[in-house]
Amino acid sequence: MIDNIFIVSLPRTGTTTLCKMGKLVGYKPKHVPLLSLDDMVAGNSYNFFADTPCFSVDHIANYITDNNKFIYIQKDPTDWFKSWQKVGLLATQHTFTRDGFKPQNSGQIIDRDVYISAMGSEPITEKNYRDIFYNHADRIKSAIPHNKLLMYDLRSGWDPFCKFLEVDTPTEPIPHLNQNTMFERL
Repeated sequence: MIDNIFIVSLPRTGTTTLCKMGKLVGYKPKHVPLLSLDDMVAGNSYNFFADTPCFSVDHIANYITDNNKFIYIQKDPTDWFKSWQKVGLLATQHTFTRDGFKPQNSGQIIDRDVYISAMGSEPITEKNYRDIFYNHADRIKSAIPHNKLLMYDLRSGWDPFCKFLEVDTPTEPIPHLNQNTMFERL
């Protein structure tokens, strides 16, 4: 039996869409669990987690167990970079990597730690975004056993997603959320 699903892709790769897909097949998603991932997992209120802090191997290492599964969303790195530019995440990431940055609250502390853990301490730029993107993917693939990790492309449809999660395939089309915004409601 699968206890929890963790989406280990970087933000802006389709994590909100995958949460909606999880909900449509019977899971209880939490997008951006941020501060209370441990409490949420222990409390059984949710069982499908995406975005901060899930994309950091350091923050999910304790969850790499027999009863949990992980999904990495494959996306073109240039599309990912453009999406970060469009919604202002590059500015956020640059702030977190700036010398002397002092977090103003616990959310910023977690965000900064997760971003640096997953993507390093250099600002993401036109010159390095591909390396940062692919290094993150390589780190995920190295940390999570292949039988617990689905490398998923949203264009491949419901079948690989549902087979991996051992659920029936819905008849409705895959939703596509957050294409022009930061957070749409699930």
